[in-house]
Amino acid sequence: MADFTWTEEQTRAIDLRNKNILVSAAAGSGKTALLTERLKRLVLEDGVSCRNLLVLTFTRAAASEMKQRFKQKLFDSISSKEKGKLTDKDILNEINALTDAQISTIHSFAQSMIKRHFQALGIDPDFRIADDDEIKLITDETINEVFENLFEQHEENPSKETLNFIELMDLFGGQLNNDEIKRLI
Repeated sequence: MADFTWTEEQTRAIDLRNKNILVSAAAGSGKTALLTERLKRLVLEDGVSCRNLLVLTFTRAAASEMKQRFKQKLFDSISSKEKGKLTDKDILNEINALTDAQISTIHSFAQSMIKRHFQALGIDPDFRIADDDEIKLITDETINEVFENLFEQHEENPSKETLNFIELMDLFGGQLNNDEIKRLI
């Protein structure tokens, strides 16, 4: 990227220091290139360790690509004059430190925080994230339980709320089952 020219706005985002930043732009606009350049400069020019970075994105693919491009920029700096304050050995140490860097999805970061602070949150340290099939099963069971309770309440003691529920079921439920309203929920 030797002959690449950053826009004024991109340069501001790369050079801004002592503040958190949010980079939001359309796909293919150069967000990853901008962020990896910013990260490279933070490490090489400002002496920030990779272990002290927090970079969050929405997809695993984007996080993986970001980490790989950043690693390549650090490798490339060894054979260039862009070392900043670091020696080749320092740069290699930072490349190794990338394994500990928080360059991940928002979900992965949140999960790591929960695992780290499970006691303060009062949860089991062996918690895990449900997969899509488990979530669907739990959702279906919950909806069925709510429907059953509301039908029973309506039969035992009709109220405005249960009447509203029955009307909703009449409007959106099917003739033979309630699959359509469950799908909508």
